[in-house]
Amino acid sequence: MRDLWTAKRRQQAHQKRHHDTRSCAPRTAVIHKWLVRRIRAVVRVIVEAMAGRFRLYDGRTTRLLGAYRTRASAWAAADEHLLTRLAASGDWVVGEYLVVSRCVAASLDVEAQITHLGPADDLEGCRRWLGTLPGRA
Repeated sequence: MRDLWTAKRRQQAHQKRHHDTRSCAPRTAVIHKWLVRRIRAVVRVIVEAMAGRFRLYDGRTTRLLGAYRTRASAWAAADEHLLTRLAASGDWVVGEYLVVSRCVAASLDVEAQITHLGPADDLEGCRRWLGTLPGRA
């Protein structure tokens, strides 16, 4: 009689330990909330980083020239790249550049510029003229 009673008690203890939803629910809910908060924090950091980035591409080769924190710094880098090409060629050059940024709403904003620049003997004059183009201030 005692063995039957003990066996019955063991089965009840097993039921309580492993199948009682009330004892598992609080731990599962806490872990779930923590995981959701952690995933949201990581996604927020990634989205904010992408939203604040302006990527500069060479329009002729579609090569990435760099990523910048502001639109003005991306265009300043495009101007420097074009001036470097002008100094290296010694003649008039055509520059094509794209500045691509991602808005918070996950859409892309693309700005394009095609510029004919020269003469190579007046680099400071060319630099001043590039400073008057849209997006530079």
